[in-house]
Amino acid sequence: MAFSATLPLARLSSQMVKNTALNTSTVAADNNLVGSNATIMVLDVTNNHASAKGWLKIYDSAAPVVGTDAPDIAIPIAGAQRQVVTIAEGITSTNAISWVFSNAAGTPAGGAVTGGALVIAVVKAAP
Repeated sequence: MAFSATLPLARLSSQMVKNTALNTSTVAADNNLVGSNATIMVLDVTNNHASAKGWLKIYDSAAPVVGTDAPDIAIPIAGAQRQVVTIAEGITSTNAISWVFSNAAGTPAGGAVTGGALVIAVVKAAP
């Protein structure tokens, strides 16, 4: 997994969070991505598997228990597809932002999607 967070984009009070290989072999959440509550403004997700469907699950939690805690948002991504979601008002977390990419919808942990996912998010810091 290659995870990075850029320095804040000063004029936008935002930062870009990127994982180039989310859940390629195991299903474990990237926890507390920005260190506090924040608002997701844009999601850009690419499923790297040729045919298997995957779900990007987003949690409003600093350390969700994957397979037990229900995700707050689950976005299906078809195999070898890219999904870009722009949220005008944003999706605001109360606690923190964590995410996981899995082959199961809903709460079940499921398994890893071979190849994982490339996930990029533009996140606005909490006021």
